Parts: sequence; C-alpha cells; structure tokens
Amino acid sequence: MSNNLLIVAGEPSGDALGGPLAEHILELHPNTNLWGYGGSKMSRAGVEILTHVSELSIMGFRDVVGRLPEMFRRMDNLAETAVERGADGAVLIDYPGFNIRLAERLAKRGIPVVYYVSPQIWAWKPGRIKKLAKSISRMLTILPFEEELYRAEGVPVTYVGHYFVDEVKPTTFPSKFREEHDLREPILLMLPGSRKQEVSRLLNVMIEAFKILKKRMPELILCIAGCLAQEMGVRLFERFPDLDLIMGPRDIGKFYEILDSLITGGKKVITTDTGSVPPDPVRCSGFF
Repeated sequence: MSNNLLIVAGEPSGDALGGPLAEHILELHPNTNLWGYGGSKMSRAGVEILTHVSELSIMGFRDVVGRLPEMFRRMDNLAETAVERGADGAVLIDYPGFNIRLAERLAKRGIPVVYYVSPQIWAWKPGRIKKLAKSISRMLTILPFEEELYRAEGVPVTYVGHYFVDEVKPTTFPSKFREEHDLREPILLMLPGSRKQEVSRLLNVMIEAFKILKKRMPELILCIAGCLAQEMGVRLFERFPDLDLIMGPRDIGKFYEILDSLITGGKKVITTDTGSVPPDPVRCSGFF
C-alpha cells in the first residue's frame, strides 16, 4: 500500500464516499499520508484538504464554460503538486469532467490512478472508457453491471458496491417523526440539492410542482431536506408563508415513510430509492 496518496473529490457526494474510504485506508495503514480535494467528511477522516468541494461544484453548461480556464489550471497545478509531494498514487472519486482529465495528467507523470465511481459510460459518451483505459490502473465500480463493461475493454476493475446502501437505514420510526411534528397528512419530501446552483435553479420549479399537487391533494404537506444552510430554510418560510412547509434534516433515513419525493438526481436517486422513498428526479439546464 502506498503511504502518500492524493485523493480528489469535487462534489459533496464524492466527499461522502471519500470520508469512509479514507477511514478504511487509515485503519489498515495508519501511517498513510492522505491529501487532496474534498469536504468535511474527508477532513474529519484525516485527509489534508487543499481545496474544499464548495469551491469546485459546477452545474450547467454556462457554468462549465465560464470556469474552464480555472479548472484546467487546477488540473495542471494538482498534477504538479502530486509530483512535488512524491505521491505514490491517486484515488479520483467520480467528478468525471475534471477527474478524467486529471487522470491523464497524472498518468503522464507516472503516478498510478485508481478511479472510484465509474462515469456513466453506459448512458452517454461510451468512448470515455477507452480514454480511461490509457490513464488508470484500476476502476472501482459501484454498480454491478459496470464491471463487465470495463473488463471487456481490458481495464482492471473491481465492483465494490455502493456505500449509500449501507449508510441509508431507517433511523426514526414514521410514528415518532409524525408525532414530533404533529403530522397526520401525507408528506412530499423535497431535496433541492447539495450545490448552490442546484438550489437556486431548481427550488422554485419544485415549489411550483408542489403547488400543483397541493391543488389535487389539499392535505399534502411539504418537507424540505438537504438545503445548504439553515438560513435557506428561514428564507423559504419568508418567501412562501402560505405553504404547508416543514424543514427536516439531511438524513433520508428519517423520511422513509413519505408519499413521494422530488429530488435533483445523481446519487440522491440511489439514496432515496435505497431508503424505500419513491423518487422523481428533476433536471434543469443552464442557459447562455
């Protein structure tokens, strides 16, 4: 096992995977030096965070184009830092727009790369698998069918399962949650996302969808979880004083008896589905 590892997560979902990964690495090899890009979970696990995920989250074509020069500079600088720090290897977590290109830069410098969470090559841009084959030493997949796709291309691959399957467990009985909030009505759970861009672009759309459902089901209650900060919840109450609205914690395990859920997609689809909450993913593209 290498004792000096670069770990890169560019989004909160990657940080959620990187935290437990770092913990396991340090349990097995306590002297390993872990450093890179990540968030609070990785930091608490013992990773030296050079750049926080809050500085890296990008959503929509306009955001990507506007920050391309910055992101390419980050890739080049991080690859050079890996050489300067004598990195024995790198673990790149999801975040394909950035990490696939970073993997190429690291490979050219002789640094072995393990890629954790396959890009969705089975859904779009399947040609990326050939690019990955030239730059990574191993792919760690979270979905079982992905393993064979990489094996067919001669890429070393291991199916490791999805961490959220173990993480998402009911933590509050429905009766207790409803008793705490004096609820008897059906509930719609809304998760507007973990990135500021997601919340700003999708929240109003979700609220309007709730209003439509409310006309059909007058007894429906809206519960919003996963907002970036408590102040967002305060502003919601101010902006929508007439809504039947309650604020809830981020933990989906506390909401497993919900009528339905409006979510922003990505890992949250797996999270809600694992928690037996039927999800309805929402997408919204950026515009020039």
